[in-house]
Amino acid sequence: MDVLERLQAGDSQEAAGRRLGVSDRMVQRAVREARDRLGLKSSFQLMAWFGGWLKETAER
Repeated sequence: MDVLERLQAGDSQEAAGRRLGVSDRMVQRAVREARDRLGLKSSFQLMAWFGGWLKETAER
């Protein structure tokens, strides 16, 4: 999950897209799809899960 790794490193969605060579919309879509797949309601919850602070839902 390169997008989540870039966001965890502190990049904005726009900066993550630039670094990964994709559009901002692709980054938004990847975040939304990951959030939906895990049943999370916010990007904050997604990043908390990715960082290991949220122990509910599926494993990475």
